[in-house]
Amino acid sequence: MAVPRLIDIGSNLGDPVFRGSYHGKQSHPNDFADILSRARRAGVGIQMLTGDCLEGSKEVLALAQQHRGLYATIGCHPCRATEMDKFPGGPEAYIAELDKLIVENKGKRAVAVGECGLDYDRLFLAPKESQLRNFPPQLELASKHDLPLFLHSRNCHADFVSALKAHGKPLRGVVHSHTGTAEEALELIEMGFFIGINGCSLKTEENLEVVKRIPLESLMVESDCPWCAIRPSSAAYKHLADLVDKSEFAHLKERYIPADVKKEKWTQGKAVKGRNEPCCTGQVAWVVSQLKGISLEEVAEMTRRNTLALFGPAGMSEEDGVWGDEEEKGDGAWWISRLRSLSGVCTASLLHHLGPFAAFPRLAHDVSRSFHACSHSTEPAHTPVHRPPTTRMSSAPVPPPRRTTPSTSASPSSAPSEGEKQGWKARMKAKSSTWGMKAFDKAIAISDKIGPYANDWTEKVGGERWWPTSHDFAEEVLKCTRILRAFTVDGVEQKAESKKGLKTQGKVFMKIPAAVLREAKAICVYSSMRSGFAPLGGAGGSGLVVARLPDGSWSAPSCIAPATITGGLMLGVDIFEAVLIVNTDEALQTFYSHKITLGGQLAVTAGPYGAGALADAGTDRKPVISYMRSRGAYIGAEAVASAYLCRFDENEREYGCKGITQRDILTGHFRPTTSATPFYEALRDAETGSAQRQHGEEYEFVQPFETKDAGATPVTDPAVQVDAVQGMQQEQEGTQEVKQGPRPPLPARGEVGQPSTGPPVLPPRSS
Repeated sequence: MAVPRLIDIGSNLGDPVFRGSYHGKQSHPNDFADILSRARRAGVGIQMLTGDCLEGSKEVLALAQQHRGLYATIGCHPCRATEMDKFPGGPEAYIAELDKLIVENKGKRAVAVGECGLDYDRLFLAPKESQLRNFPPQLELASKHDLPLFLHSRNCHADFVSALKAHGKPLRGVVHSHTGTAEEALELIEMGFFIGINGCSLKTEENLEVVKRIPLESLMVESDCPWCAIRPSSAAYKHLADLVDKSEFAHLKERYIPADVKKEKWTQGKAVKGRNEPCCTGQVAWVVSQLKGISLEEVAEMTRRNTLALFGPAGMSEEDGVWGDEEEKGDGAWWISRLRSLSGVCTASLLHHLGPFAAFPRLAHDVSRSFHACSHSTEPAHTPVHRPPTTRMSSAPVPPPRRTTPSTSASPSSAPSEGEKQGWKARMKAKSSTWGMKAFDKAIAISDKIGPYANDWTEKVGGERWWPTSHDFAEEVLKCTRILRAFTVDGVEQKAESKKGLKTQGKVFMKIPAAVLREAKAICVYSSMRSGFAPLGGAGGSGLVVARLPDGSWSAPSCIAPATITGGLMLGVDIFEAVLIVNTDEALQTFYSHKITLGGQLAVTAGPYGAGALADAGTDRKPVISYMRSRGAYIGAEAVASAYLCRFDENEREYGCKGITQRDILTGHFRPTTSATPFYEALRDAETGSAQRQHGEEYEFVQPFETKDAGATPVTDPAVQVDAVQGMQQEQEGTQEVKQGPRPPLPARGEVGQPSTGPPVLPPRSS
């Protein structure tokens, strides 16, 4: 069946993950040819590859010159603006190099200037001043060469629009990956720009409403691969239900949602989990059609027209695309990628048979280099290897080695050597790793089946969910928000009894003081279930941890899974919620690792409640203090060993980055996602004290009872209730005098000596 023709305006095929390299490590063979083939079968016959810097622009230009249907942009991403400042000769020399590259490739494969713009979400990568300084020169390049712009705007709309208007000359282009408001999009459209939509533009319900309001005549679609996929946690995911479930769309599902495996279990012809691909542009077009109530074909037709109208004058042609199942015949580069995937072939044997490819001199050079890099066996350094002479094609410069992984292996040898034994050991190690990953995957699958039942039972008895399941980040945020509010708004129940006059018994609800939270270096919130039958027991749960950044704000949350093994005399089942306050830099450092052991690495003490905690917060710096409340019956004396494990799989899904570590998150290298907003709101209220004052008293409040025996009934007479409350308050004042006066101001943020900036603001919307 026919598949609608789509154009992906934002593809990052220059990224090394599309060659099987993740964080500098080769995890599987190069599968570039499969990626390109899947895109074409999905109807994505044309892709515009993004140039993110000078070297990156050269690389994507080389790819575009080797393959039909690929075009490139030339520019510098705002997050790499400091590269222009550090370039030999300064930003002027950098711009001159970009200008030279445009002159050499305009009318061939270079169709736009970019990716350029502003990004205030990631100022830790490039400061605002550098971005504002290096954006206008790229606008000048677009005007000079009469090329459209491929623009980036994130949390900077006012400055972004001001820079465009200050240019003073007519500009045209597309603002890709729009995540702002509808008003911002409409203002850009009024200025003559198109809006690019990808998975990041469809993450929340607010994003979906924005897309509904953008006219189809101003839309383009993109994948922004390998990032910005439509994930199960995205609001757009539910709109893929018909595509997934209805048999009439099975041919589209196969192409838009390819079968995938983890990179450790890579299989020829399958996609890699967590790595977005150009073929997934079809998912974006499908969601847009569902939101606007029109057919997929209409969306594909209009977005294709919009793209060709903007980039056609610069050289983009629909006839150049490779659509559907059409093969790219006569393309030497296609065969290069195919041959690179055959990792088990002997290098020397392959080079001996390169004769039929003499028409492709670029092929001989690349095959020689790539197979020398991925050979599984070793060879003595003196063994000669036949290498045919290599020449460069004038129209296809060799991509720079900026993103390639250097090889240290030699060519194969026909004689057995010690290297073969090492190869056998390496293969056994690889098999063991594969078996371990299979066992891990099966364990996760079983856990995901049990989790919903365990959490439902817990909620029925009044507890919080504690069993971690896949794709539960949003649920964890809401749970931790409720727990934090329970400790700061409702308080933890304790009994109080008056000994004077009428015997009264009541409940005192103690709260975590705002001063304790303001002094915290990190906060860990979680729920857990523990059970035990002598002599052994244990506990497990789930939660989040955030850390204080140097500017006083909070990092993005990292998912954790507390686990405990106990031994001793214990009996019972208990569900509890806890808040851990990390008070020292040394303790914070331990939370950067993937596993933290409390009781071994760190000593944990009970946290202070009430007004007395104000003094403790400034003088008593215990490494970690804990607040806990429980539901259930659990008694006994026990020895405890607690570990807090990083849920790396859930963090990878939420932040869209393979190999992300807890250190990366807690040190501010990733911005918080919008899913975490409720937790930050609760944290802000708790730090300022507004949460603690919701019941009138910041530190505690008393719910009195009148009784002569235990098990009292609530006081109903207001006069008696007032007397009882006053009696208990006076008695508490007799034991601990607290001077009532104006509440303490918030501490200063940032560096010592800087003026106070108030409570931390909510994190901006993340891309």
